[in-house]
Amino acid sequence: VTAVDVTGLAPVLQSPDPPAPFTVFAPRNPAFDTLIFALDITIQDLLNIPNLDQILLYHVIGDFLTISDIVARNGQEIQTLKADAQTIKVNADNYNPNDDSGIILRDNQLLDRHIVDIVNVKAKNGIAHVICDLFTEVPLLPIFDSVIQIAEMFPTRFGILIA
Repeated sequence: VTAVDVTGLAPVLQSPDPPAPFTVFAPRNPAFDTLIFALDITIQDLLNIPNLDQILLYHVIGDFLTISDIVARNGQEIQTLKADAQTIKVNADNYNPNDDSGIILRDNQLLDRHIVDIVNVKAKNGIAHVICDLFTEVPLLPIFDSVIQIAEMFPTRFGILIA
């Protein structure tokens, strides 16, 4: 919830007004840990990334999609609320209705992302499905506007460079 609060998305995602209802593909905590490790940053650094709100909106659909709705969109792309209208593609060829496993979502890096653990968690303004990874853009970097912004973002690593 901290990332949602820091980006100012909490009021939007709590609202019953449009663009609600939402479908949120909620990444588990290890997904954020993986990103933090890959970028060699701290949690605080992650929370200060300028486009963190867009990374989070890549996980939000402006529609109420149950797991059955997602399966029905097999082979299709679903538009996210990310500003540049990024999409995720559904592959439900191996869907198992007994345990809701086998659904693969692909982001624009064409990496498989599986819906795991929990599906169809309903709220008054939407629904959530837990996934194991973060959807990211091609390429993941740049997420900064300039090299100077990178240095300013990580003063303990680049303090001499920008002093």
